[in-house]
Amino acid sequence: EHQTMTSLNGSSLGLVAHELGHQWYGDEISPRAWPHLWLNEGFATYSEIVYFETRASVYPGQAAGLLTSRYNTAQFATGTLVLEDTTSVSNMFDFNRVYAKGAVVLHMLRFVVGDVVFKDILRAYASDPAVEYGVATTADFQRVAETVSGLDLDVFFSQWVTDGTGNPFYQSFHYWQPSAGGYDVWVTLKQFQTLPWSNVDVFETPIDIAVITTAGEERFRVENNQRSQVFQLSVAAEPVSVVIDPDHRILRSDVLTAVSGDTPSLLTITALAPNPARNVFTAHYQAGEADRVEVEVFDVAGRRVLARPGRSVAGSGTEMIDTSTYASGVYFLRLRTEHGVATRKFVVVR
Repeated sequence: EHQTMTSLNGSSLGLVAHELGHQWYGDEISPRAWPHLWLNEGFATYSEIVYFETRASVYPGQAAGLLTSRYNTAQFATGTLVLEDTTSVSNMFDFNRVYAKGAVVLHMLRFVVGDVVFKDILRAYASDPAVEYGVATTADFQRVAETVSGLDLDVFFSQWVTDGTGNPFYQSFHYWQPSAGGYDVWVTLKQFQTLPWSNVDVFETPIDIAVITTAGEERFRVENNQRSQVFQLSVAAEPVSVVIDPDHRILRSDVLTAVSGDTPSLLTITALAPNPARNVFTAHYQAGEADRVEVEVFDVAGRRVLARPGRSVAGSGTEMIDTSTYASGVYFLRLRTEHGVATRKFVVVR
């Protein structure tokens, strides 16, 4: 493609949509330097998907099929999206990375900011006086995206575009039990990507969790920003299953999912008795995985008044807490394992 004319060696709709996309992203705005080539090819590749999405009544299923294809290809992308090595043409125009991952990253940005804002970002970028009919870098696009959305997108661009490699590997465990008016659902979500696949310790991103119940689906959006994180959800009907990222809005490998059965996969304090306490009370808890349970007690000022080394527990456990030396007042019991933290308030009376 050129600024004044596009030459095609075929007539497929996808190719035409791709090259027309370049009229804005590539021709009207060109990369300032080769490392930012994704601003050309990633945008034009996503233009194909947007075209078929817009004409879904004429080409039903085409957009979804094309997105799935690009998504699957992008999982094999290596290196950062902003190119570090521009000495090889084949490396620069690697379809997995520059084209497919570039398009999927835009799709993920759309998920983060929302459909309406995403389209506003694309319009604003194409008409931004600093780059229109000129050149741009990834920082220019990030600047426009942050200005339009009002969001700090530094983490997003760092982990998906400029510095991060690979994508997250998720593992999830879920457990539910009846509660007043419905069911409580606990979902433990872990990331376990490592080098050389990915250099990102924690991919920080919103993520959808779908809880399938006997009455239908209830969906929740949570912020996943820890390598191991527990989310507590509430649904009206009995759960049947839990699905992580049901619409594949995050570039990822398949989620490894396990149902924990009768034992939660997270740490929960089930009872404290007696409460209020005088000289001693017993804490009952559930630990879903064999792990060391550390015990701490804090007063209302945040001072730690008890620290007990952990012992390995799986399933039901108890801890007896001697409160005979505590002054009257409110305290907090905290149990901690590698897989979660549970806190419960108790009162000491004299």
